[in-house]
Amino acid sequence: MSSPKVSQSTVHNRSPRSHAASADATSVLSQLDRILSSALFTKSNRCKPFLKYIVTETLNGRGELIKERSIGIDVFGRQPDYDTNEDRIVRAAAIDLRRRIAQYYQDPDHVHELRIEVPSGSYVPSFLPPVESQVLRKNEEEPAHLTAPVIPSRDSGRTRQAVLLFGHRTWRILLIAPACLAVVIAVGIWVHALAAKDSIAVFWAPILRSDKVIVVLGNEGSPPMRDSTAAHPPGPSFIDAVNSDRVAFDDSLTASRVASLLGAHGKAFEIRRGGAVTLRDMREAPTVIIGAFSNPWAITLQQKLRYQFVLDEAAHALTILDQEDPAHPLWKIGLGTPYSELKEDRAIISRFVDLHTEQPVLLIAGLGRDGTAAAGEFVTNPVLLKTLMDRAPKGWEGNNLQAVIATGIVNGHDGIPHLVTAWFW
Repeated sequence: MSSPKVSQSTVHNRSPRSHAASADATSVLSQLDRILSSALFTKSNRCKPFLKYIVTETLNGRGELIKERSIGIDVFGRQPDYDTNEDRIVRAAAIDLRRRIAQYYQDPDHVHELRIEVPSGSYVPSFLPPVESQVLRKNEEEPAHLTAPVIPSRDSGRTRQAVLLFGHRTWRILLIAPACLAVVIAVGIWVHALAAKDSIAVFWAPILRSDKVIVVLGNEGSPPMRDSTAAHPPGPSFIDAVNSDRVAFDDSLTASRVASLLGAHGKAFEIRRGGAVTLRDMREAPTVIIGAFSNPWAITLQQKLRYQFVLDEAAHALTILDQEDPAHPLWKIGLGTPYSELKEDRAIISRFVDLHTEQPVLLIAGLGRDGTAAAGEFVTNPVLLKTLMDRAPKGWEGNNLQAVIATGIVNGHDGIPHLVTAWFW
């Protein structure tokens, strides 16, 4: 697609979501070339023409005409009357575009560059000054803090005398030191607890932005079977219906933890079975999916993720695979292994924006039952989540992520979950 010529006048960014004042077209085009030449964009057949189109259209004064349909027609070659509800290529590409831009500016080498961003809910780009320029301007706008003057008291002479006397009696330091140490420890504990508490808000932020959340459970039993050879196939037997409607205890425990967290944050939620949830339902609200092989949505939505649950029929085992190194499974449990012999279980926690629904999804699933329970504890425990935040790259909060966790099993009971590895993108 050939880009139209761009006028070299000053471009004023009228986006209400940004704090930028203005940027000249030459600077914006130079920055656009730098971004498109980066490794994040050179091989992207969707994001590269997408970003080039919306930037040049905005620079030419046609920002108000940038809509989903115009992008679909001009960038992706769709027909003028195509159905945007059925063909969601523009929305999916926009999610990918925002993610790549965020990754580009996370690199310290790009912190001094003019910023081109695509605000959520719009396809019109914003042109912002470098991060340090924004911080400097903010500091200049804030009033200086006033410091109260020090007023000498009548006892100042006595104080100096006491200080001199204390200097000669250094043994008194031994009495003061423990108290100071106690204060330092107390402050450290308070700061750590505050940071841990914030970890819940940061990790759950994409889910908690919505007023409603769907919690999806799987089935423990198999679906009811019918005798296809009968002239009039009977319905499922009573025992079949009961078994198919059971939910594993650890899945229920995880669901209760999630429900408690959502309730504490004032969020409405619905708990449903996997078979009762449609893709259309998941377009309306963020989704928390619990369970792995027992939950059809877990297996479906994990397909493009790095860490996945896989049934290895050749090895007759359940595995956790790293798609970047499939020859070396992260964990494996033989299907014939007695559960009483397991010493460890593992789970995958995945938080990502699904391209089909454009809604956040949180997948909490273990390879075995203790893995699911451990994952549920991990995502609802601020101290445990803090260990994930400590390993995260700078500016990760809005990114997709996956974490593989492990828990020891002693006498059939799971231990404290701990982080094995994590991936942010």
